[in-house]
Amino acid sequence: MTVTNTISPHRSLTGNTSRFALVTWAGLTLVFLTIAMNAHACPAFVWAADLKIGSDIEREKLRLFALQTEGRVRVWKELPLQIDPMKDDGTLHLPSPNTLPKHVSPFDRLSLRIEGFGIKRAKTDALPCGAKQAFELTDAASTGRYAYLATCQQPTLLNDKTVVHDSQKFAISTKRYAYEYLPKNQLLFRNFNLINGDRTINATQNANINLRFDFKKFFTIKFENKDIQSFTNATYTGMLGAIANYKFFLKILFFNIDLSLDTTASFFEDSALIPMVFDVPREDVVHRGSGTLYWWQNGPDITWNLKSSQIPVANPKLILENPASLLADALKSCTGETCFYSIEGKVHDQDFFVDLKVPLALARTGFFPAFVPSIRDFETKMKWANHKPADVDDASGIFFDSTLTRKGLYRVEQWFRMGKRDTMPCPRPVNVARLQVEI
Repeated sequence: MTVTNTISPHRSLTGNTSRFALVTWAGLTLVFLTIAMNAHACPAFVWAADLKIGSDIEREKLRLFALQTEGRVRVWKELPLQIDPMKDDGTLHLPSPNTLPKHVSPFDRLSLRIEGFGIKRAKTDALPCGAKQAFELTDAASTGRYAYLATCQQPTLLNDKTVVHDSQKFAISTKRYAYEYLPKNQLLFRNFNLINGDRTINATQNANINLRFDFKKFFTIKFENKDIQSFTNATYTGMLGAIANYKFFLKILFFNIDLSLDTTASFFEDSALIPMVFDVPREDVVHRGSGTLYWWQNGPDITWNLKSSQIPVANPKLILENPASLLADALKSCTGETCFYSIEGKVHDQDFFVDLKVPLALARTGFFPAFVPSIRDFETKMKWANHKPADVDDASGIFFDSTLTRKGLYRVEQWFRMGKRDTMPCPRPVNVARLQVEI
């Protein structure tokens, strides 16, 4: 593994990886987050609630089209559209295993790709499929690219899938990557491989997590991957991605504690989304240096390009002595109410990125990601005796400091994406406008 353009510890990096657990202890409840795992590597999302289409629209009859020219003829071409059934908390909802709800719900998420967008429809162009209701979608990152959502009389005939989920082999694969997850920790991977034609290259392997919390007037508790387990309670694969809902347990001795917390992971052709949620009902109860360390072993050919990344580098000395001093650099990555952090890596000629979007209110409490180039050096300087040196040779990771985190419920988006550097973070932004349809 190579880390290029290394800079001074914890300096903010500017330029052009989830797993979490809930622990209740001495009145403190925390959800600990980690990162597991995205040309246009990102899909676009449209929320059904924003369409205001009512509750009587059948899922298979809401279809996506692009207008294209073939010679002098303007023709409609149907594009893949995946309508992910969701609950109001953003988790996957299936009435029964392998069964989708018949109608579109206001909480549903429409997933689509902008690569197939076409030209703008003129008023003289008839709507596709005899639609009585339609919406114009515009690619917000470029001009002159349009697509049209239409409520059709007939269901779609498209059924090709770009993502394969093999639950027997504990693997999710596309033509761009293969994600081999742990049977008891589906959001931690055994191998993460990049695919280039007939060539498979190991990028990282053996993901792990350390939760370390040094409680004031109490003692230090430590948990690792083996202590946190999950199982899949809902999953399905659509035209554009594999969606899975995970439920978590904390294993202590012979007991499994139900964490009462779910998350839904979405794996697309060249990206993946793993949203994270954590709840902190109390604050100021842990000593400095408490937090979550997610780490992995680097593949032999991976390079982390810190110069073009946008994330602080973890500084153990400041974490232990003055964590508040780290905020200024971390907040340089914030715009509006969101802070955007990104790590850039390369394996041979394959580029990939790990992006995290943290609410500004959360980052201000000191809870933001910091890249750890060397787990061995980090644990030594933090005075952690978690692993033998040989176990963490050539390992990197991400640290979230929980020392200053205040009471509240927080949500963090984390994307893995492949392809060229893109100034637009995932998901790809689109604008939606309802069309006036003359019946």
